[in-house]
Amino acid sequence: MPSPRAMDVEHFKTHGPHLAALGGIPSFAETLHVGRPNIGHADRFLARISGVLERRWLTNNGPLVQ
Repeated sequence: MPSPRAMDVEHFKTHGPHLAALGGIPSFAETLHVGRPNIGHADRFLARISGVLERRWLTNNGPLVQ
């Protein structure tokens, strides 16, 4: 039985050329950034933040902590 490393190399040889980084078709329309937070829809996010600030209830079993 081949080693796990040899299996990874064989897998890459057959599947690697299809990766977008190697000229294949990207899986996503927009580039995904690893370090960028995903906040979803900005309007909904800002509405939640406004609610937190209006209630002045950030922790201690507040509605968003639950």
